[in-house]
Amino acid sequence: MGIIYFFLLIIYVSLSSLICSLVKKFTNNIWYYRMTIVFLILLPTYDIIITKSLLFYYSNFTETEKIYKKVESIDSIYFEDKIRHPKGYNESNIETDIDYYLLKKNLFNKIEFYNSDNKIISIEKNNNILTQNYLNEKTANYTLIFRKNNLSVIISYFLINYELVIINNINNEILGIQKKYIGKPYNMWFSSVFGIDVKTDSCCNTNDINLINGVINGKY
Repeated sequence: MGIIYFFLLIIYVSLSSLICSLVKKFTNNIWYYRMTIVFLILLPTYDIIITKSLLFYYSNFTETEKIYKKVESIDSIYFEDKIRHPKGYNESNIETDIDYYLLKKNLFNKIEFYNSDNKIISIEKNNNILTQNYLNEKTANYTLIFRKNNLSVIISYFLINYELVIINNINNEILGIQKKYIGKPYNMWFSSVFGIDVKTDSCCNTNDINLINGVINGKY
């Protein structure tokens, strides 16, 4: 595929040179000629320039983390992540999170997940003894949700925005939020020719531990 893309590049450069020559010959206007050159250069690269510019803007000039309200502790929390776990948490995910949040970090006394059977699994720790139950609805005091946030039509052509949010389940009040911006794949053939990462660029990674500690410790 790389060879095909390379030949496409040669064809594009050749056609661009021809177009520039024709514009210069028939218009005899230096500004038209320069504008044509700029247009032909930007045509295959505009998405890279705009995406990187938008990521720089959101990373440096917008608030990507905000703690709205602190609490003394988070006793129980419900995990909701339909982006990375659209079909629910599997046993491996749950075991990893139990070990991390309940045992190693000792952040909560109870955590809840939805599984692939659309049931809620509740794991409660009492004197380092874990008890597991299946529930019909969440009972945790707070929810940690990872979700997609809608951007404007134009910006969403270049970026995807995800946000990590802690919500009080009693009154639906948002306690804290983090935002992550991910660039959409660049122009495929141009990226392949020049070895530019086609997959994605991103900024402002979300970190659930930082957000949780920010809400508990009141990091404003």
